[in-house]
Amino acid sequence: MQKGSLLIISGPAGSGKGTVCSHLLKTGDFPVGKVAEMVGFRSDSLFYRKFKAVMGVTPKAYSKEFSKHK
Repeated sequence: MQKGSLLIISGPAGSGKGTVCSHLLKTGDFPVGKVAEMVGFRSDSLFYRKFKAVMGVTPKAYSKEFSKHK
């Protein structure tokens, strides 16, 4: 499977990759582009598309929602 695949976001059961991705976005410590790079995506736009397909919102909207609750 290529880097940047859907598995990076959703992860196979028990992989924790989806948890890592969502945690990095929730903390707000890193810009979305850096999170995409950290989880193995070479393209920010691909990361946005895959994230939105799995989570139903863009990574930026997801991050912004959690930064309101800090």
